[in-house]
Formats: sequence, structure tokens, C-alpha cells
Amino acid sequence: MSAPNLLSIVGVTYDIVGAILLAQAIVRTRHETLVRQARHGGQFSGGNLPLFAALEEQRHDARFGLAFLVGGFLLQLITAFGSALAIDWGWSLFFGLVLVLGLTWWRMLAKRLSRSRRMRFANSLEGMDRLNFLSHNPLANQNLEQ
Repeated sequence: MSAPNLLSIVGVTYDIVGAILLAQAIVRTRHETLVRQARHGGQFSGGNLPLFAALEEQRHDARFGLAFLVGGFLLQLITAFGSALAIDWGWSLFFGLVLVLGLTWWRMLAKRLSRSRRMRFANSLEGMDRLNFLSHNPLANQNLEQ
């Protein structure tokens, strides 16, 4: 077995750090920050639900994308140290199943976020802002009936 290639190890490590730094601004954004970014300023500030939806979906996708990206880089890093798996049906099915389960979980959580988005946004508002938002977004009331 040959010695690990230092350039491969450092390169993959830099890739992991770079991916984390690029995604950090989106991935670590708190719900309150997304709401604040989607709200208008002024006397009658309701909010921009489509903007909030876009920001929230972007954060959700970035979290899952970062997890897959870092996982892939870590697998490459392991191979840089000389570990290898022969291509066979067992391991291929295992890694395929991990991918399918991860993507299924990503999609299920995205749908859950979408279904509850209007009421979560409405609940972040207070007083007249909330009443204005609910009156101008009647679909927000459908979650109360479910």
C-alpha cells in the first residue's frame, strides 16, 4: 500500500472547509431572520410571503446539499488514506439506499415546511400586522381547519 498523497488530503480538506463557509450564511440563518428579511417596513407592514418561502426553501436545500457535499468529500478523504471498497452489489445498494433515503427525507421536510409556512409566518406577526396578513392571504386560514 502506498502512502497517502498529501495534496489529495489537503485538497479535499480545503473543499470541505470551503463548502461549509459558502453555505454557512444560508444554512445557519434563523427563522426570525428570514421573517425579518421578508417583512416590509412602514406603518402597514405585513410581509412578503413569496420572499419568505424562497428564503426558507433556499436554506432547506442548502442544509441538505451541504450534508451530501461534505459526506462525499469525506468519502474521498478516506480513499486518500488508502481505504477502498470493491464494487459489488451489497455496497452499491447500501450507498444507493442512503442517497434515496436522504433525498426522500429532504423532500418530505420540504413539503412539511411548505404546508405550514403561511401560518408560521402569520404567527410571527403581531396585532394589526397579523390581521392584515391573514385578511390578504386567506389560504393562511386553511391550516386552522386541518
